[in-house]
Formats: sequence, C-alpha cells, structure tokens
Amino acid sequence: MDQYHPFLLQDLARQLGPAVYIWDCCNAGLIVDKFNEQFRNDNISNQSVPYFHFAACGRDEFRPIRKDIPADIFTSCLTNPIRTALKWALEKESAKIICPRITPEMIDDLPGTKKNRKSLHGELSWILFGLLEAIGQDCIVKSKAQNPQHDLGFFHECFKSDLVSSGLFHNYILAVRIMRSYGCNPQCWVRTNHYDTELPHTTHNHPLWRHWDAIVDETLIKLEKRLLPDPNTGNMNKFVFDNRPNTKYEKRNCLCIQQRH
Repeated sequence: MDQYHPFLLQDLARQLGPAVYIWDCCNAGLIVDKFNEQFRNDNISNQSVPYFHFAACGRDEFRPIRKDIPADIFTSCLTNPIRTALKWALEKESAKIICPRITPEMIDDLPGTKKNRKSLHGELSWILFGLLEAIGQDCIVKSKAQNPQHDLGFFHECFKSDLVSSGLFHNYILAVRIMRSYGCNPQCWVRTNHYDTELPHTTHNHPLWRHWDAIVDETLIKLEKRLLPDPNTGNMNKFVFDNRPNTKYEKRNCLCIQQRH
C-alpha cells in the first residue's frame, strides 16, 4: 500500500477497545487532544473503555531532527531505557571529560541483561525502576492540590496495576526528562473507570535525578576503564560495579517515602 488512507479516531477506538497508544511523531499532543475530544463528544459505544496515551511532544511541537538523535528517541526511552539514558548522558559536556573514549555504539554492548540483577544492565535497570517509581509517586501526590485526581489511587492505577503498562509509565518519566532537553514536552493521558487526567509535568526536575546522574557517571568511567587493556597482562579489565551507591539510594528512597507519611 503506497497511498495514505485516513482513519477516523472513533473507528480506531471502537476497533481496538482498551489500548495503549504511543504517538512518536510531530504534533503528537494534537492527536491526544483530538482523540479525547472525539471520545467525549461522539456517541461511542462503551464509554468506559480505558486507554493510555503516550505522546512524544506537544500539539504545536516537532520531534528533534538531528543526525545524532534516533528518529524514534521517544519510543527508545519507553522500551529500552538504560541504553537510551546512557547514550543521552554521552551528549553532555561532562562526558567528554570523564569518558572521552566511550561512543554510543559501545553502549549497545552493555554487559548483562535486564532480568539478571547480578549484571551491569540488570543492576542499572533495578536502580532506575525504583528511582522512577519514587519520582512518579512524589510528583503525583504533591500535585494533588492542582489536580484532585492525583491521589495514591491514581498512582497505583498507573504504576502498579499491570506489568506492561507499569513499565511504560515508569519509563515515560525518563522520556520526559530526555525529550524536554530537546525542547519537547511529552504528554501522557490516562483514562480508566475512575480517572480521566494526565500525569504531572514536574517529573523532569526532581531532586532524585542528581543521584541517577552520579550513578551514570560512575558507570561510564568504569566502562571506559574496561575498554583499556591491563598493562600487566594485556587482557581487558574486568568490570566491577560498586554497589555502595545502591545503599545510599535505598536510604534516600525510604526517607522520601517516610516524609510523605
């Protein structure tokens, strides 16, 4: 098929039913606004059908168009957060000082897997998942004065109810931070039986990001050392991830939760 065939949003909603929509395109926020407008104004069967929208940018914004940025950077944040976060960190000026030999292609060979906690990839995934959850809960609770729907029930609906959607909501918080650095304002709209609202827009500047940045810097420094051969044996240095920052993270996370209660 080499021709464009328009498809009505209400027909899409009827055929898909409960669904998760990821709009990784320019003017993505406009699609979300029109979808909500059509869904509320038209007589669509089964008005209680839940849906989640993840939009890469606002209604009047364009995705970043640069040779050094993947075209699907927003989707990469949602589906491959660790490698995307590390590659994004390499764009900072500090990375050119602490790890000048690391390239984005090397990040693709990150040791381990997400499910293996004993590996580098697994350890970073575990830390990031907990940090994103803490940021999400803190920002949702603090924004309740501006939006009465932002309560703990809304947090559990997004971050705890389903394994697949939970991962997307966690990674969306990372996507907001990265996309905002490119001048985009992502949107996430949630419609369930009890809620019809969007996630707060304050997650990108949360204080806990400083802790994640410190862990990323340590990881990149040690990755570069691993690439250099041992002067005595000529073999590649073994990567050892210092787990002491994890203890600091756990204490800070617990303190954040205790303060809320």
